Amino acid sequence: TNQIVELYDTIAVEYDQKRKFVRSEVKEWAEELRIMNHELGIRVLEIGCGGGEHAALALARGSFYTGLDVSPRMVELARFLVRDERARFAVGEAADLPFADASFDAVWVVAVLHHVPSQEKRQAAFREIARVLKVGGRAYLFNWNLFAWQWLKRYRHFGMLFGLRPPGCDRRDVFIPWKSPEHGVLKRYYHAF
Repeated sequence: TNQIVELYDTIAVEYDQKRKFVRSEVKEWAEELRIMNHELGIRVLEIGCGGGEHAALALARGSFYTGLDVSPRMVELARFLVRDERARFAVGEAADLPFADASFDAVWVVAVLHHVPSQEKRQAAFREIARVLKVGGRAYLFNWNLFAWQWLKRYRHFGMLFGLRPPGCDRRDVFIPWKSPEHGVLKRYYHAF
């Protein structure tokens, strides 16, 4: 976890610049918020908020938005970029959410769980998502399928198919390069679901 925090603190600004797009799945989730928001005030938590690029979708539909990221630098960036009184940001881990039980109507987790190291922490993250959701709340999860041919071919992590893994890692863990103009090639941890 410390290595993941250090990596995202290092690349926060360039990561945010490369991630200005919004996935179609998240747009669909936001449209569901609009439908749920017949009474204004739906509370949305996004785990792994990065620079807050999804906040505007929730806010535009009358929701209150809370973004959480493991990287203090990402949270600092999100606070700077998203200036709305209905948005707040916090530093924390998916496996140990700093929120009370039943605090949110919806939880968004976009391309994050595959960065949570160890099966124990991933299972804890799922328990925490369930804990902070209100009864009848919805969790929206999106993860990359690293077994898809396009990713196997692009990143050449074929060893994963045969159970090979980096030393000290779980089965199906890989490191995928992030090419940084300022810092060179950095390796990002992924777990292949």
